[in-house]
Amino acid sequence: MISAKWDGRRLFRSSLSLNALDKLFQYTGEVLVEFRCLVHQFCQITKLMENAIQRSAVQTAIEKNSLRLQHVIVFLKKDGRHYQIIFLSSFLIFGLFRLGWFEYSLNFTATFFACIGTQLLLSLLSNKDYSSVKSALISALSICLMMKSNFALTAVLASVLSIGSKFAFRINGKHIFNPTNFGIVLTVLLSGDAWISPGQWGSHGMWIFIVGTLGFVVLANVKRVDTAMAFLLSFSAVMFFRSIIYQGWPLDFFFQQFSSGTLLLFTFFMITDPVSSPSNKFVRIVWAATTGVFAAILQFKFWVNGAPLYALFILSLFTPLLDKLFSGKPFRWNSFHAMSLLKPKVKTPAFLKLIVPSFILLTAFLMLPARSEAFCGFYVAKADASLFNKASQVILVRDGEKTVVTMSSDYSGEPNHFAMVVPVPVVLKKSDIKIVEKKLFDSFDAYSGPRLVEYWDQNPCWDRLEIQEDALPTMFKSESRTTTSEIKQENSYKVKIEAKYAVGEYDILILSAEESSGLERWLTDHGYKIPEKAKEVLEPYVKNNLKFFVVKINLEKFNSEGRGSLRPLQISFSSPRFMLPIRLGMANASGSQEMIVYALSSKGRVETVNYRTVKVPTDRNIPEFIASDFSGFYKAVFDRTFEREGKNNVYLEYSWDISGRNFVKCDPCAGNPPVYADIKMAGADWIIPGRNGSAYEGELFITRLHVRYDRKNFPQDLIFQETPNKDNFQLRYVMNHPAPGPFDCAEGKRYLKELRQRRYKELQELSFLTGWDIDRNRDYLQLPYGIIDEMPVNRKDRIDKTAMLDTSIVNQKITQIIDAVGKKQLNAASVLPTDSNPDLNLVATNKDAVESTVSASHFQGDQKWLLALISIIMILFFINRKQS
Repeated sequence: MISAKWDGRRLFRSSLSLNALDKLFQYTGEVLVEFRCLVHQFCQITKLMENAIQRSAVQTAIEKNSLRLQHVIVFLKKDGRHYQIIFLSSFLIFGLFRLGWFEYSLNFTATFFACIGTQLLLSLLSNKDYSSVKSALISALSICLMMKSNFALTAVLASVLSIGSKFAFRINGKHIFNPTNFGIVLTVLLSGDAWISPGQWGSHGMWIFIVGTLGFVVLANVKRVDTAMAFLLSFSAVMFFRSIIYQGWPLDFFFQQFSSGTLLLFTFFMITDPVSSPSNKFVRIVWAATTGVFAAILQFKFWVNGAPLYALFILSLFTPLLDKLFSGKPFRWNSFHAMSLLKPKVKTPAFLKLIVPSFILLTAFLMLPARSEAFCGFYVAKADASLFNKASQVILVRDGEKTVVTMSSDYSGEPNHFAMVVPVPVVLKKSDIKIVEKKLFDSFDAYSGPRLVEYWDQNPCWDRLEIQEDALPTMFKSESRTTTSEIKQENSYKVKIEAKYAVGEYDILILSAEESSGLERWLTDHGYKIPEKAKEVLEPYVKNNLKFFVVKINLEKFNSEGRGSLRPLQISFSSPRFMLPIRLGMANASGSQEMIVYALSSKGRVETVNYRTVKVPTDRNIPEFIASDFSGFYKAVFDRTFEREGKNNVYLEYSWDISGRNFVKCDPCAGNPPVYADIKMAGADWIIPGRNGSAYEGELFITRLHVRYDRKNFPQDLIFQETPNKDNFQLRYVMNHPAPGPFDCAEGKRYLKELRQRRYKELQELSFLTGWDIDRNRDYLQLPYGIIDEMPVNRKDRIDKTAMLDTSIVNQKITQIIDAVGKKQLNAASVLPTDSNPDLNLVATNKDAVESTVSASHFQGDQKWLLALISIIMILFFINRKQS
């Protein structure tokens, strides 16, 4: 009984425990469900809070950025000079990184330090107004953008003159001259080391949009839009009437003149200077318009490069008189404050609302592609024979206003089909026409052509080094076919034969014409076939009062002399125009043409004014296999550069100072330097025979320019200018040969590893220069390529010869050279390497130090009087300060 009772209790307790556990589990589950709901709700609340925080942060950031933007706008509008500094700085950065102005970076740095330093110094001595540093910064930027110089000292001179003029030439608190204009014009006129380079910007319609748009922003802040528009409209009106209405040039000829960055910077950032322009609004507009007309006359009548700057310099002299006769509210830079932004806006006049839309429409029109339609003249033919005009070569010699043009072209065809028409500014005399030998061009081409330099590595397991150099001249040509059409007959010629000569195998006529149609008909009736597009370019030359140099072959003389090719013709004349009329040559060209120009000048490098002069990439390391086809390699390099830099540029291939005093005529030489006979034959009459054993005496600089031109990309003839730039430049490509083996030392194994890396870099350089794919030359990375086991015999001989050379002789020669430079008695023959003095070849490695000594002494000796000019300005400054 007792056991049964205990069993029942156990069962009862067990059932109670199970029920309790069930309830406990059930309750726990409910709690967990509620907890999960709470967690879910908490997560949602947290997410909502995070979103709210993010929205608040974003809103706060927007408010902060908006406030900062407002501060920036207030800062910019507080002073109109802030916009000028930002925009001019952006133009300078573009020039450095896109147009390659890094070679003038030292001059730019000197300009900034000189402008700001001079401003601070003169402010300290006068009015203690240090806020004018902004104006000094604008002057520095403008000088960097508009003027080039060889030496940093010249840039410093322009800076001191610019800032000094603000303190020295003042009347009633206003500048007489625009400071930058004053400094640039005086430095260019007086130093002989500075020049204005309008072509440095290129000629693209995009410049009109960029500079014009940013310029309007600046002018709107200083209220000088009327000044810029008055100058630009008057200048363009005169040029449009002359070139389009009167002379009949196509529209792209006119638009080319307004795509120059220098002209646009002058329009929007120089002539509009409110502190140096007349105060009266109406007088200021008339003054700016007069400046535009005067600048146009200087440009087309007197061929003055940078004509607007000279026009402004002259007319600035009348600004004080105009301010005295016509009163106006004087301008102060501090008249614009941030509080002015809170004032009610003044309603903009209707004509100002039309300016910006009209400007944008005009820009869009200018940027439309021109209609696609060589050498100095075009080739015409009798009967129906087709002519073949290949790459042309021209030698230009400029001395003052005298120009000598020597023309050579690869004409292919029958001699009786040859004729040539060249526009010339004057009636040539018979003594002005000569025939030269073709070898003259061969000599200049071989000397100035691109060159390949070979170096041999030293085996690190050896103790000797030897270098071998070689230079290969190259020139390539492209072909184009002429087009012909019949010309409709007219009743009268209105053509006059000014002169008639027989020179060698050529019969020459000098023609003048009153109408282009009469000239066309005269040529047609006398058996010349005129290209159908010749009328477009003949008419402007006729209206510009140019004469026409017409040449054809005298078959009897040509056959009697038994010559297989035509000899080059040379003409000389005096004219302020320094140009090549290439547009006439495009009349018979179906595509682009090539022209090589060799320019000789006594001043320095020759560059184009209306087109950008671009340097072809040089001093690059290239693979060894290029030696087998160096001409093909350079053709690919030029094609690649032509596509990358633009199709309306002129490309610099060589420039060198070959004066009689300069003993290094090339480094290395692709061909023999021009001798006295070649230079005289080319027309450099100022060169005289040398004395004391020298080849010749006189200053002479050669420039080689390569032009690939067509009707679309070259709407104007080539206009040149002589610059004082005497920096040497050459197309030089370096090929490094590997050292001969064996490489049985630790340094040799390291050399082989570095050799593979070097060759890969050479392939990368080759791809950049030519666009060729690296993968097709992967075998070049294999080290056995080009490795030789032993040294060639001729290399051993040269090493032994070099090893026996007494270095004391070299040091003695270097000392003699430096002494000669100091005494200004240096001549070419005293230092040129000769067979009897092979040790002088090593002296050439020190040419940079010698040339820098020559340049520095020349600059200091010829320009000491400029210090006197600065002293005069300082005296005027102190007198002005005392009076005030």
